[in-house]
Amino acid sequence: MRIDTNRNFERDLRDVRNAVLRRRVNIAIANIRAASAVHQIPSIRRVQDPTGLFYRVRVGGYRLGFELVGDVAVLDRFLIRKDFYRHFP
Repeated sequence: MRIDTNRNFERDLRDVRNAVLRRRVNIAIANIRAASAVHQIPSIRRVQDPTGLFYRVRVGGYRLGFELVGDVAVLDRFLIRKDFYRHFP
């Protein structure tokens, strides 16, 4: 699966200072990239949305949110759980 990012995701990731958390995010991104289908991604859930194209991946106490556009996963947000559900989708 191809991966693309948007400005919000890049800003959220830049704010993360913890090296262990950054490594876990990179592993989650690698898992998304390696998957040929959505159901192969570990810790994935579909976010309730009328379009049904938004997903989230659990990374500890954080959530990585992305939108599936064809064969491209557009990484939208990476926030702590309590803020994630306020800002995504």
